[in-house]
Amino acid sequence: YNAAYCTGILDIFGFENFAQNSFPQLCINFTNESLHNLFIEHVFKLEQETYIREEVDWQFVEYEDNQPTIDLISKRPVCLYGLLDEGCATGSGTDSSVLSNYNGVFKDPKKHKSYIKPKKSADKCFIVSHYAGEVTYDITGFVEKNKDELSTDIEELLLVKTKFTTLLELAKRDAEKK
Repeated sequence: YNAAYCTGILDIFGFENFAQNSFPQLCINFTNESLHNLFIEHVFKLEQETYIREEVDWQFVEYEDNQPTIDLISKRPVCLYGLLDEGCATGSGTDSSVLSNYNGVFKDPKKHKSYIKPKKSADKCFIVSHYAGEVTYDITGFVEKNKDELSTDIEELLLVKTKFTTLLELAKRDAEKK
């Protein structure tokens, strides 16, 4: 292995937009948003800052910063994941109450430009404007899928066999909650 002869390739084609999109597609698309952001950060932001600092003569490359979409999905406490977790934590949260919460919290398009309340099926869907395009998500099953837990065997394996300190701490903390 010689780094001088290696090329890094980012596969951003794992983005999913089906006829019906649910919680798994949101998770996959969030991961791709994050990878895309990392790519932007290293290829454009940091490189252009270096050019400025070193006074290199170059042409500025404009790019779309997708940080607002990442924040919408994951910047806690007020984000799609945070509000979904909040709905699940009460035990009485439903898909429709989570969607209602989304629509109330993210109703200002100037403040939350990546969140769109659809004109059709607004009682069961919401839209996220991703770097790769708009995706309509059906809220059906979000609460149940978000409650998905590790099997007892895997939890015990983590507590007994893992050598990764952070993973062990997470497993212990999760076990204490039960």
